[in-house]
Amino acid sequence: MATAIIEHWLEDYDRWLKVYTEHGPARVAAGLAGATVNQDVNDPNHAYVIKKDADLAAFKAFMDHPELKELMQAAGVKDIRVHIIGEGSVHDG
Repeated sequence: MATAIIEHWLEDYDRWLKVYTEHGPARVAAGLAGATVNQDVNDPNHAYVIKKDADLAAFKAFMDHPELKELMQAAGVKDIRVHIIGEGSVHDG
């Protein structure tokens, strides 16, 4: 499993968050429940959705769905960048 980080540039955070929240049942149905939403502290219209232990096949199928692209456009998403990272480890010395 990996962690998916979806970086969003938004027209309006509150508008996007409302649509994102309403779309929750679709994420649950796709096996992608439990993601966290994080707002950039320096830019309120820059947000990150972080899904730990993501099933990458399910994640890719969800992200590639044409309806999602239309929904993101309607929610005011200007751009996204997807980062997939592996499990990390602590190296304190």
